[in-house]
Amino acid sequence: MSRPFNPSAEKNKLPILEELSPMLASSSLILEIGSGTGQHAVYFCESLPQCVWQPSEISSNLDVLRKGIGGSGLPNLRSPIILDVMDDNWHVDELDVVFSANTAHFMPWPSVFKMLSGAYRTLKKGGIFCLYGPFHYEKQLVSEGNRQLDRWLGEHGQGLGIRSFEALVISALNQNLILRHDIEMPANNHLLVFQKTVAETTV
Repeated sequence: MSRPFNPSAEKNKLPILEELSPMLASSSLILEIGSGTGQHAVYFCESLPQCVWQPSEISSNLDVLRKGIGGSGLPNLRSPIILDVMDDNWHVDELDVVFSANTAHFMPWPSVFKMLSGAYRTLKKGGIFCLYGPFHYEKQLVSEGNRQLDRWLGEHGQGLGIRSFEALVISALNQNLILRHDIEMPANNHLLVFQKTVAETTV
């Protein structure tokens, strides 16, 4: 039986790995939000044997993910879990990294905000949240392809669309997630890297 296949995940897995791998310490525990077909999970686990990868999906997509990673036999690839970013408890261990690719534009904005707050809640101090995808800079879409994607998203789901980079940075900052890197990627995508800080308290 053939595995589920996503052409975009196949194209972007190497460029993402090249940027992500220098940020990962040994024995990093990584949660992937919206693992889809599992292509990233399998490829990254093969390439980063020192890291433990926790794939996740919403309940309606879990069977596809299971088929995608089934039989991989990778000791550092955990069994997939159901994860809805809107839940207040993600039922995961304390994490070194939260990673998500091509999800923010397929969620309504309240879900994106909950993804940021959930990442902060589950990360260790100094942990990083890596968000990959197309983003809207200063209200100008980067390319005609992204403009068409944004239009298509608006027609197919209420509140869906390519997210404003500035709005993401401000919302993340409100969750004590500081933007450390904005990395240009192929095909008009970016990898945003946020780091968890701890809010100062006054006595």
